[in-house]
Amino acid sequence: MIYFICDEATQHIKIGFTAGDSEDRLRDLQTGCSGQLVLLLQIAGPRQLETAWHERFAGARERGEWFRPVPELLQAIDHEMAAIKEKYSEENVRRMLQSLQKQQQEYERAGGKAWSIEELEYLRVLEWKAEREKVKARVGKIRNLVDALGPAVAFPKLHGVLNALEMQVDDGNYHDNAIRPLCEALLATAELYDIQEFLAKALAQAASFSRGDIHDT
Repeated sequence: MIYFICDEATQHIKIGFTAGDSEDRLRDLQTGCSGQLVLLLQIAGPRQLETAWHERFAGARERGEWFRPVPELLQAIDHEMAAIKEKYSEENVRRMLQSLQKQQQEYERAGGKAWSIEELEYLRVLEWKAEREKVKARVGKIRNLVDALGPAVAFPKLHGVLNALEMQVDDGNYHDNAIRPLCEALLATAELYDIQEFLAKALAQAASFSRGDIHDT
């Protein structure tokens, strides 16, 4: 797995390889880093692909596997993110339609009337909207809790992470590997402030998304 991790303090980007989970690698790196680290992207591939990325942006290398955020690198990351979003969106829809069609074919053989492709696609749209509203409601609860802490000027870093989270959800094209790291970053940032215990617990509960809570749109 090739991962792209950004140090928010310097904006430098680490392009690395891990045989395990990218989020585990993020936590390992965070332990020895004073700045907040954020997982930008992860793509499947061998170590040779990591080497190819290093060679491609060798001119932007800061040190080791860390690279300066030059426009070409940022554009390449955006391109990969867009490609992944399109791929998984299409694959998810196709798998769901195939599964529903199979169920309906069995239902039809039993004497019922199968749904059309248009009806199945409409059901998927409704499902997407319902999932998005659930995530938006959850993020709205997080916003209310953060606002309850006090004015934004007193918690600038916390509001910065929250704004990034809200932008992801409001866009409507979010992914699990974007929402959960932002929530983790928000909770880590909250620890920098002296927050009342009951509010800290409520915030931790609201922002603790598990893998099953978010379905990529």
